[in-house]
Amino acid sequence: MEAVQARPKHTDIPAKAVAEKLADDVMAWLDEEHTRESVIDDLEKAIAYGLDGYAIAKYLDSDLGWSVDADLVEILENSYWIESSLHDKAVEAWVMACGIKPRLQLWAPVKVKTRATNNKVVDGLIVSIDEKRGTYTVCIEALGHVREGMGTTGSVLPFEDVEQWTADFARS
Repeated sequence: MEAVQARPKHTDIPAKAVAEKLADDVMAWLDEEHTRESVIDDLEKAIAYGLDGYAIAKYLDSDLGWSVDADLVEILENSYWIESSLHDKAVEAWVMACGIKPRLQLWAPVKVKTRATNNKVVDGLIVSIDEKRGTYTVCIEALGHVREGMGTTGSVLPFEDVEQWTADFARS
């Protein structure tokens, strides 16, 4: 079954969702009385500019008048992981809702094009399949991936970005 909507992107995760997850820890850090809603609003504004804890703290300090410290920066550093977790859950829900299934099998030879290969098509081999997230791990020797021993075993790529290598593919 083909997807009826596009795979969720990290940019699809609202800053407010991340702010809501951070709010309790930030509230515990605050000495002053703030409402949870005002903290979420301020965090949402700051997170809209990025997920780096230092940058969020800097925005809160310079633009919103907060008195920040290293402890707050440490709390805000969790924003990246929170956003990543929310994205993973959105992708898992998308996979389930759209009935996404792998088209290729383990150890299938494939052709891929990624930023890491400067968008050039390279050979790879599927070394694992994550059905929950709709991804293959593809061993790409041209990138130095290894099948055994120490090192990176592959790049994690969405099902839709991996094509099976065939004689017809080689001619195109």
